[in-house]
Formats: sequence, structure tokens, C-alpha cells
Amino acid sequence: MLYRLLLLMFILPSFAMAAATYETAHIERHGNSYEVLADYPQFKNPNAQEQKANKSIKRFVHSLFDKDLKGFVASKWSKEEIRESANPDSIEISFNIVFWDENRVSIYFEKYYFGMFAAHPVHNSYGFNYDIKNNKVIKLADLFKPGTTYLKQISDYCIKDLEGRDKGGELTGWIKDGASPKIKNLGEFTFNKNILTIYFSDYQVASGMTGLQKVEIPIEKLSGWKKGFDDQARFGY
Repeated sequence: MLYRLLLLMFILPSFAMAAATYETAHIERHGNSYEVLADYPQFKNPNAQEQKANKSIKRFVHSLFDKDLKGFVASKWSKEEIRESANPDSIEISFNIVFWDENRVSIYFEKYYFGMFAAHPVHNSYGFNYDIKNNKVIKLADLFKPGTTYLKQISDYCIKDLEGRDKGGELTGWIKDGASPKIKNLGEFTFNKNILTIYFSDYQVASGMTGLQKVEIPIEKLSGWKKGFDDQARFGY
């Protein structure tokens, strides 16, 4: 019994040191004809490096709605139009932690946008990936060795996966265009454990009614994965 107690006393502090914790921050902006709600994670009790990461995450979240908010504020909706509308100009941003530790974070953000008098909302997917030690955003190219044909590899996998879901073959052209090997098509991503996930927004590879699409790619299916990320990719939530 004493041995088990001593073992727990040794293990638990080590685990606590390794587990970087976060808390949810919230932003609200309201007006007569608009509403903006945004949630995002922040390191809890951050050290100097984590404070920089917190600022970078917050700055990224603001980039998702600041321009829209200016447009909302500048709108000149009349009181009658506001009363007639079923909904105000609105944005809601939510997140999901894909990976989070003291070295790197990978976060999925989803943006819901509904314009006043619009027939339906629009959803967009975003990936935010950050190297805390080096204080820099991780881009897709950073995960692969120089000269690797990573865009083609990812595109080929995504197209095959998405076409497999399209049983009627009605979206073939849409998929091949929206998932073609261009960074503007494949640049929204997260990664954890052994998976690289690519996200597609409404109308990118399917209609808005189909919903947001994502493709999960096992890392072993990709060649040229850069050393340093291979170890990190095998941890996380």
C-alpha cells in the first residue's frame, strides 16, 4: 500500500506538469441589428511564451469577425426592417481542441454567419495551429520536408474520400475543383495523434445543405512528414 502511495506521489506531479490547461474566453458584441458571439481557448495561468500564444489565438479569432462586425455597425437598417427580420445580422464562433500542450496547439474553429433577411446561414471551418516555443503559426508546409509533394498527396486522398461519399456521382466536378492541390483549398487543417484533418467550408466541395465536410488522413499515408512533428503527432486528445 505504501509503495502504491509513493508511486502515485511520483507520477501525479509529473503528469500535472506535462498537462497544459486551458480556459474558455468569451467575446460578445451587440447592437440594435447585430450580435456577435465568440468562444476561444486560452492558456490558464500562462508563462511568458503561453501569453504570446494566448494573444495570437485571440488575434486570430478577431480576424474571423472584425471585418463583418464593422459592416454590421455601418448597416443602416430601419426600425421597421429590424422588427420584420426573423434574425439580426449574427455571427457565432465556436471551437474544439484537437491538440493542446506546452509546445503546440491545434484548434478547430467553426464560424456561423447569418445575415439579416438571408435565406439561410453560412458555415465556415478554420484550423489554427501554433508553435509555442518558436512563437509562430504552423502552416501546412511546415509539417513536411522541403520538396515534398504534400499538396498533391493531400488532394488525391481528399478527392478519393469525398467522391466515395458521393454515391450518385453528382459532385465529382465540385469536389475535384474544391479539393484540388492548392493551398487556398487545403489550408484549413488540424493535426493530432496520427491524423491530419483537412476542413472544407460550405459550398467548397458540396452544397450548403450537405453540411461542413472534413477528411481525416492517417499520417502514415503521407510521405515527407517532417521530423519533430512526427513525435508530437502521436500525443494529444
